[in-house]
Amino acid sequence: MKNECNLYRSQEIFSEMLESRQSDRSNEGQAFRSIIDANPRIPGQLASDIYRNNSIGARTRALAEIYPVVEKILGKQCFAGVAQEFVTASPSVDSDLNSYGEIFPSFLSTI
Repeated sequence: MKNECNLYRSQEIFSEMLESRQSDRSNEGQAFRSIIDANPRIPGQLASDIYRNNSIGARTRALAEIYPVVEKILGKQCFAGVAQEFVTASPSVDSDLNSYGEIFPSFLSTI
């Protein structure tokens, strides 16, 4: 049971690191990054930045697939900017990207 709790907490910390650079600076974030830093081929900060950028890119692409008409109306470049703004303001709460962006229409009405 203790290992499951540690795994769950590690996953939470990793998710927090993907959502915000501030969590990199927390004690838990630094402890987690020290594990990543053990890899001599890539620094931990760079590794977390790569994961973060990939996560943002995946959610932005998911929005484009879910809302293709909105992307067509706004244009790819404008949509990408708005989608990235939404992604950074709206963390994913479900691992299924098909359900991500449920509140995207509400977000669009505020900008």
